[in-house]
Amino acid sequence: MSLVDDDKLKTKAKKFERKYYLDWLRVIAVISVFFYHLAGMYSVAVGGAFRNDEVSIGMDLFIILLAGFGMPMFFIISGMGAFYAFKYVEGFDGKIFIKERFVRLMVPFLFGLFTHIPVQLYFVQVGNSRFTGSFLEFIPHYFDGISIFGGAFPQFGLHLWTLLYLFFDCLIAVALFVYLSKVSNQEKLGKFASYFNKPGAIYLFVVPLLIIEIFDPLTAFGIVRFTGWNALSYLTFLIIGFFLASDKQYEESLEKHNLAAFFILIFCVIIGLPMAIFILNQPITRVVMVFYGWSVLILILNLGRKHLNIKHSIMKFLSKVSLPFYIIHQTVLVIIAFFLIPLDLAIALEFLLISTISLAIIFGLIFIIMQLNALRFLFGMRLKKKKEKESPG
Repeated sequence: MSLVDDDKLKTKAKKFERKYYLDWLRVIAVISVFFYHLAGMYSVAVGGAFRNDEVSIGMDLFIILLAGFGMPMFFIISGMGAFYAFKYVEGFDGKIFIKERFVRLMVPFLFGLFTHIPVQLYFVQVGNSRFTGSFLEFIPHYFDGISIFGGAFPQFGLHLWTLLYLFFDCLIAVALFVYLSKVSNQEKLGKFASYFNKPGAIYLFVVPLLIIEIFDPLTAFGIVRFTGWNALSYLTFLIIGFFLASDKQYEESLEKHNLAAFFILIFCVIIGLPMAIFILNQPITRVVMVFYGWSVLILILNLGRKHLNIKHSIMKFLSKVSLPFYIIHQTVLVIIAFFLIPLDLAIALEFLLISTISLAIIFGLIFIIMQLNALRFLFGMRLKKKKEKESPG
């Protein structure tokens, strides 16, 4: 978690041991989302921005399996980062937390909603024969009603929904985070963690997720289930992440449940894949998804902590650019796919070309963004300083 640049904020470096594996996992998650969105263009049932004539069931399997844990991992990591900031950064409080979240999340969201998201939607509409005309002719259409009421304006920002959801989840959870971060509550957090260190107790975290996914609140009010999860589940993952970072007993519990999580994962894949394909968005399917997703997250956190807790210059760079990468990746993907998919190339060659060209353009744009503080601000990056200090999370 990156903090707002503020000279008054000083990291208690002697006490804080940076969790480099969280940076690696965040980078891996962002790259996975890139291929998730590209794979959607070649799926049989799931679908993406476009639909290639040649499709592959393998792409559907990849999308279904990744959807079960990919975006929840972002919220888990964000929750863990929030704990480290509240505990280890001097002067950090709820107001600074929300200010930092607004600058990092809502500024890029609002900027994107009125700049590159209209471009992306234009190519999607034209490519799917839902609009004919120039981009200038499309602009009035873009503001012609919001999408939940049949209009074109994407109030959730298409793929930028993650920024919107994460900001409002932080807004909802900040009071709880401030309360739990008080020194007087550290003993309570320790006792709570000791309970979850008992055999099987780590799976109690699925209970609120099961309740949410079975009853599916908010969806009836137009709050979209992005990547198959209810909006309140993402809030729950954020809070779970905060708890997981609060005590080393959670690390011990996650490690002890590694084998159990692996077998639960296998079982869920065996029974869950047919459900995900043929029984879409039903309570029983969502129950399996909860156990599958939580089991994968247990394994990923364990593997990351054991094998990826390494400081590296590549990781430092990728971690810095992961947010602007996420923000612009789908717009670039859509534009490149718009021109290449009609060529009817072999699926493997087409996939390779779209991904390679898109990645080259994305990193080229990121290089430009990094040079100007105005662009860095608009894409959620920290402003350039003569000497940047490392911050936790």
